[in-house]
Amino acid sequence: MNFSKQNIRYIYLTAGNLGNNHLYLSEIINFFPKDSLGESSKDKGLGKELKLIIDGLDFPVYSDIAKDKKIFRKRVWGKFFNIHQLEVGDEIAIEKIDDCSFHIYPTKKRLQKNIGYAGKIKKIYKVQKKN
Repeated sequence: MNFSKQNIRYIYLTAGNLGNNHLYLSEIINFFPKDSLGESSKDKGLGKELKLIIDGLDFPVYSDIAKDKKIFRKRVWGKFFNIHQLEVGDEIAIEKIDDCSFHIYPTKKRLQKNIGYAGKIKKIYKVQKKN
């Protein structure tokens, strides 16, 4: 595995991520192959599947990216958030293994400023942890 900075991108969790079981990819969308971007619904067309190796899950996840929302279409993130006890502001690394495979893991760093709607952060996180 190549640990070059050009092969890793970082995102920070928001209250929206925790509440809606997804990761926002808009800031790093150009990191992914263009053909992995699918339409807004499965019926309108899927993009090329990416292999996601997600720390804490015992299996790889295969997903395209919904280009209108700029999120991975498969919603497996609640389990990932819970396993690692992630909170708003936590940093997530997305490391490119090859053109269609990515390793996703928490870095243990936290952004100091608030992300998302601060009044709902604890409530959303508690609801998410119960699942």
